[in-house]
Amino acid sequence: MTEEKKSLFERYAQFIVPGAVAVATMFQKQKSVALALIGLGFASLAASAAPWVRKRFRQRRLAVAEKLQAAAAMVDMGRHIRKFKELAGIQNTDTLHWIVFHYLCGSNGTWHGSLELAPAKMFFDLSEQLASRYAQRMSRGASYEALRATVDELNYIVSSFCSYYARPVYEKVSGKLQPELSKQYTPLVEEGLIQYRERLVAFLGSYGDFLKELDEKLDRPLRLGSYFESPKPITKSLPQLKPVLQP
Repeated sequence: MTEEKKSLFERYAQFIVPGAVAVATMFQKQKSVALALIGLGFASLAASAAPWVRKRFRQRRLAVAEKLQAAAAMVDMGRHIRKFKELAGIQNTDTLHWIVFHYLCGSNGTWHGSLELAPAKMFFDLSEQLASRYAQRMSRGASYEALRATVDELNYIVSSFCSYYARPVYEKVSGKLQPELSKQYTPLVEEGLIQYRERLVAFLGSYGDFLKELDEKLDRPLRLGSYFESPKPITKSLPQLKPVLQP
C-alpha cells in the first residue's frame, strides 16, 4: 500500500471510528456525547488532511510558476529557431551553402560532391519542420513538455549541422583542396567564410548561454546540453578584399 493510500485510509479511519461510536451512543440517547464524538471525528479528519492540502497547494503553485517560465522560454526559443534557420538557409548569398556551392565549387555538382558534405538542404528542411512544430506548440499553449521537446530538437539539428556540415567545410578549406577547388578559393570566398563563421559562433555562444541560464531558472532543469563545437578558424592566409559577395 502506498503512502498516499495509507494516509487516506488513516484519515477516513479517524473519522469512521468516532462516527460509529457516535451512532451507537445516539441509539442510547446520549446526544451530547454523540455530538462531541462527531466533532472529534471532523477535527481528526481536518488535522490529518492538512498536510495533503498543503502539498496539493504547493504543487499547484509550482505548476503555475513552471508554466510561466516555460512560456517565457518558448518565446526566446522562437528567436533562436529563426536565427538558426537563417544560418542553415540555402537561398541567400551569405549562407554557408551558397558560399561553398556557388563560389567555391562554381555551382559544379561534381566538385561539390568531392567535399563529401552532408546535404545542406536537409538541415534547412529540418529547421523549417521545427519552426512549424514550434508554431503548433505555441498555439496549444506553452508547457514544460513543449519547451523540452523544442530544445531537444533544436539541439539535435544544431549539433548535426556543426558536426556534418559546418566543421567539415572549414577543415577541408584549411587543409589540402583539390586543384580545381584551390583555383576557385579566392580572397572573396575566404572573406565570406570568415564572416559566416563569425555569425555562427555568435549564435552558438548566445544559444548556449540561454540554455545554461534556463537550467538555472527552472525548478526542473532540462539538462539537455548547452555546448556546441564551432568550426575552427581558417588557417589559410590570402589578401583580403573589402567588397562583399555578390550573386
